[in-house]
Amino acid sequence: MNKLKLLFISLLVFNFANAQERPWQDSLTHGKSSNIMFFAGIDTAFSGGYNEVLTRNIDTVDTWIPLSSGTTELLLSVAFIDPYLGYAAGDNGSILKTTNGGANWIPCNTGTNHVLNSICFPDANTGYAVGNLGTVIKTIDAGATWNVLNAGIFWHSLIDVHFTDVNTGYIVGAAGLILKTADAGITWQIIHSGFSGMFGDLSSIFFTDANTGYVGGVGMVLKTTDAGTTWDSVTIDPTSMTSSVFFTDTNTGYSCTSWGGIFKTYDAGANWTALESGTYEILNSIFFTGSDTGYIAGEHGNILKTCDAGLSWTPMITGTTNHLYSLFFPDHNTGYVAGEGGVILKTTNGGGNDSIIISFVTYADITCNNLANGTISISANGGIGVLQYSIDAGVTWFSNNG
Repeated sequence: MNKLKLLFISLLVFNFANAQERPWQDSLTHGKSSNIMFFAGIDTAFSGGYNEVLTRNIDTVDTWIPLSSGTTELLLSVAFIDPYLGYAAGDNGSILKTTNGGANWIPCNTGTNHVLNSICFPDANTGYAVGNLGTVIKTIDAGATWNVLNAGIFWHSLIDVHFTDVNTGYIVGAAGLILKTADAGITWQIIHSGFSGMFGDLSSIFFTDANTGYVGGVGMVLKTTDAGTTWDSVTIDPTSMTSSVFFTDTNTGYSCTSWGGIFKTYDAGANWTALESGTYEILNSIFFTGSDTGYIAGEHGNILKTCDAGLSWTPMITGTTNHLYSLFFPDHNTGYVAGEGGVILKTTNGGGNDSIIISFVTYADITCNNLANGTISISANGGIGVLQYSIDAGVTWFSNNG
């Protein structure tokens, strides 16, 4: 759909009309902290509703809800199996587990007090966490017990871990280090990235299939097409660290950097285009829930959201100024972010910046007014077909006939 963004404000009233007589109206009640994006499309016809009025109540108060993690430790990584079962890892060997969507967090006995920088679960029972001083630990019983693995590295910081299946995984870290296992962590092979030293640090890894993967580093992104045997680099921004990489399909990917940079590739990493982030804050983690919708977490409580494949990014209301280090969305609407001081935030409505998408053929006027009590009024006169609108980026549609 060709979308035209018209307004961003907390409480909106949309009045638009066709050149006919019968009115249609739909009133939406939103929480006071809601931000609304209005998009207009041209590929679905609509009609007046013959004086029908519909009401939808959408709770968007507390769009990112603080959870009680039970710790003040720095949390650097979060991963979920489904909307209810998840883990967070961080300082002093901390791993927390929840089985009820973050309502309660149980500390795990990890057997290490080293900082854990990243956690990854290739299936519901099997998980890995990596950290400083070459630390690699593994669970095969959904976090009940953790065993230390010998990766043959004792002096490097291990920053990120990613598995492409239950047996094959990769770790990246300081001084250009890349490790690979093909036997579920029993043995690890050191792979030469071509980089070393303090300017060779690698911070993020993401694979789009078993052979094709990307690694973020200082000023660049590395790519492999042969399951890690060889790596080629593309310079993005030589002044900053590429802190996180995420792909939505085999060709389209995004990265964020330590100086507020956001970059996008359309050609599987051959070229990267700078996007406007609107911030110079350090950005730490990027996650997309679909081809258009993505999130970035960063320092001082910043979370940015895009609903248009990165063309624009909107700051979200998080309620914290703590640094945020890791984002994970197990489904389109449910997301978690972890950070400084044991902070874990949760959203169940995609962060709460509701997207109202209205499909129609033609319109005469659009006027916007504030109503009391957070009411959003949508009305139209005449037309042909069915007027439709969506508040979840087109996943669900409402109309005047039900």
